[in-house]
Amino acid sequence: MNQDPNTYTIPVYKLQLVQEGTAETTAITGPADLAFHLKEIATADREHMVVIFLDTKNRPIGRQVVSIGTLNATLVDARGVFRAALLNATTNSVAIAHNLCEASHKLCCVKRWVMCSRAQEASGND
Repeated sequence: MNQDPNTYTIPVYKLQLVQEGTAETTAITGPADLAFHLKEIATADREHMVVIFLDTKNRPIGRQVVSIGTLNATLVDARGVFRAALLNATTNSVAIAHNLCEASHKLCCVKRWVMCSRAQEASGND
């Protein structure tokens, strides 16, 4: 054991990506294609946040439900959203979606702010 008072031990971790099942897929070329991947949760009674991992041709190579929330809200953080995508070595990009887009809560407001066109921003249509 080292006698230096500034030396201490830290845990060493190993992270693994574990497959839970399979799902039918199509390439994502627009919002309708992304909606196809949400059909399983479209009628859910609680809000779900989903991340779809994409390859370089925008073909889905994986999917993860990041959060299941309440009737009209779900809590997520960047670590939760991107953790599995970073562990999958073939992920080029991600598509992030949730099933209750008509609810008026902060998540949808952020989504609209990020996704809306400049014309919508200028007109004040959120």
